[in-house]
Amino acid sequence: VVRGGGSIELAGASADALLVNGSGDGVDGTSSAVATWCRGADSILCTYDGVMEEKRRVDRAKTAEERGMGNEENLIKSAVRVAAREAVKAASRGAVKVAVLGAGEELMMDGKEKKKGGGLLQGLLGGKQLEVPETLGEALMGNVVVVRHGELFGASASSPESSPFIGGPRIEPTIRDMYTMRSIRIDPTIS
Repeated sequence: VVRGGGSIELAGASADALLVNGSGDGVDGTSSAVATWCRGADSILCTYDGVMEEKRRVDRAKTAEERGMGNEENLIKSAVRVAAREAVKAASRGAVKVAVLGAGEELMMDGKEKKKGGGLLQGLLGGKQLEVPETLGEALMGNVVVVRHGELFGASASSPESSPFIGGPRIEPTIRDMYTMRSIRIDPTIS
C-alpha cells in the first residue's frame, strides 16, 4: 500500500462505547473520535471479520448459563455499523466504500426492509442509544461495493478433504469433531 502511494490505519473501540451516548448531545467521545480520525479519508473498508472469534474469547470467561444469555455477536456488529456510519460522514466526498461480507451475511443490502428497534441494547447498556443502521450497506450510505467471500481455507465441512480446522488456520484453532473422533478407538471385544 505504501509503495503505491497510499496508507492504511486501523483503530479500535469497545462495542458498548460506540453504541451508547452518555453526553446527550447526539455524539459521544468515541463516535466523534472515529469521525475525527477518518476525516478526509479517500476510502472506507468495513467487515465483520473477527466477530465470532471475539465472541468465543468473551464466552471463555463466562459460565454456561451466562453464555446463553448474551448476544455479543449482535452487539459487536451493531458497533461496527455505527463506526462505519461515523467514518463515512467524515470521509471525503466521493470516498470509495467497501463492505467485505461472508457469503450468507446481510443478503438484503438494499436497505428497503428497515425495522425500528434497538430498545434492547439501550436497556442493557444504559444511557442514550445512538440509532443503529440495520445493515452495513445502510451504514456506509450511498454506493457501496460489496465483496463477498466463502470459507477461505479448505474444502467444505461435508467434503472428505476438508481442513481439520474449523474456519481454516487461526491463532486459536478449533479442530473439527470428525478429526477428534478419528483418534478414539472402541474395542468391542472388551466387556
